Amino acid sequence: MARQGLLVGTRGTVNVSQVKPGRFRARTRYRDSDGKVRQPAAYGKSASAAARALDKKLLERPKRASGSLQPDAPFREVCESWYARILLEGRLAPTSLVKYRQTLDSPILSSNTGLGERAFSEMNTAVLDAFLLKDATEHPARAKRAKNVLSQVMLHAIRHDLILSNPVRDVGRLPKSVLGDPRPATSEEVERLRWAASEFEAGNLRPGRRPTMPIGAIVDVMLCGLRLGEAIALRWDEVDLDARIPQITVSGTVIQLPKSFDGGPTARRQDKTKTPRSRRTIDVPDWIADRLRSLPRRGELIFCTASGSAYSPKNVARAWRAVCVAADVSGLVMHGLRKTAATVTSAWAGPQAAADLLGHVSDRLTKDRYIGRRESVTEARDALAVLFNAGR
Repeated sequence: MARQGLLVGTRGTVNVSQVKPGRFRARTRYRDSDGKVRQPAAYGKSASAAARALDKKLLERPKRASGSLQPDAPFREVCESWYARILLEGRLAPTSLVKYRQTLDSPILSSNTGLGERAFSEMNTAVLDAFLLKDATEHPARAKRAKNVLSQVMLHAIRHDLILSNPVRDVGRLPKSVLGDPRPATSEEVERLRWAASEFEAGNLRPGRRPTMPIGAIVDVMLCGLRLGEAIALRWDEVDLDARIPQITVSGTVIQLPKSFDGGPTARRQDKTKTPRSRRTIDVPDWIADRLRSLPRRGELIFCTASGSAYSPKNVARAWRAVCVAADVSGLVMHGLRKTAATVTSAWAGPQAAADLLGHVSDRLTKDRYIGRRESVTEARDALAVLFNAGR
């Protein structure tokens, strides 16, 4: 009858031999978690001491994975394996891939942390908790992204039989950012901002050539509840400016990618919104239609460079900062314009109208589940007309 083989994680008979006076060696056959049988050894001053040392060594022996990754591999290697896998899957949007890559490079694998060169087997809950807490004291939002990436890396490790459970799951809660949400603009600030935007377009805010970017029109469209990327992604075939009630349709967004991403343009339009619910049609005041109609048509995009390319969100944000300085408005980011539209609309027509304007899920479960969110937003139009009235 054939001898039964060792089960994974078990050993055979321990054989002890004397190497020299006062030194003994204990050896056995041991089947690792990768299925291979190896012969580990341990030494002691006596036969029993050598046997105990061997048992201790087997208990502490790092598990070997069935794949190419091993528990004693550098943590950097496991992180890069995870990133290569999500690239291969091709499910994530380019912006998500860029954010994940940036988070891996800093702070996770930064030379300042030292995590990348440590063995993966050392990445326990205590180590990861200390790392995240330290990063969160200075960069709360970055630490939150790092926690998400680390959790995905550990799930990748589980699939490669490196660990049995996710150590990130048990790390402590991270401190929240003290910056808070963007604040909305007041009606007086809106008036000053629109004046400063017209001065920017006239070339009165900085020396040199007159800017071609219609920052004032971009600000006005964002005050209709659009995100920056949604506003500069609007196409001429998505607006109906000659209808009895003018409408604009949000169906895409402009994203910013590093030059090294794929060799294409850094600013590009993608034909999808942030979420499926962000696709919406908005009724806008008549004068917004007049403002858009007055813009030159350089390509399919309403807001584009002289060559028809999409504006870089970074360049628009730079122009916005110049406008804020000229308007003497501080502490207002561009996303605050979107919150301004929501605040005014909610006060005028209720929170549901504001949620529809922004493309958000309703906060009223019954209406969201049984009536559904409308793709055409009409209630906000009168509120927006009131908001803009002072700046006309």
